[in-house]
Amino acid sequence: MASTDSSVIQNLLKMQHLCLAFDELIAQELKGKSKFQNSILNINQFGLS
Repeated sequence: MASTDSSVIQNLLKMQHLCLAFDELIAQELKGKSKFQNSILNINQFGLS
């Protein structure tokens, strides 16, 4: 039983690590998109003015 419990805990820690890494990727992607959208807005404002 003890070995099974420790392997379950190890798997949970691996999953948590993957989730944190995935969250970081999503955050970077959102930052990139917001920069991209801001540049498009700036271009549109420049074109209209």
